[in-house]
Amino acid sequence: MTAGLTPEERGRMAKSVAMNSFLLLIASTLIGAYVLDFFGVSIPAVQVAGGIVSLRHRLVAAEQSQFAVSDGAEQVTNSNPGRSPISVLSTL
Repeated sequence: MTAGLTPEERGRMAKSVAMNSFLLLIASTLIGAYVLDFFGVSIPAVQVAGGIVSLRHRLVAAEQSQFAVSDGAEQVTNSNPGRSPISVLSTL
């Protein structure tokens, strides 16, 4: 994304991204509750939904990752993406 930019341009872009991120956080803090209230969404509902999204993301990442355990010269890998690393360890 920034491979073709000079160091000065990268610095300006970094400052711009930092400032925009800061302003977004401040705006979310100041008006976020009003926006949620307008749409009839409670803060605990957003927290639960965020937890579900985070859990789903972790489960998908765990299913797609290659799991390897090194036990001396023997190495066990999970070749079945449907199995979790815990189930691989329990079969040893």
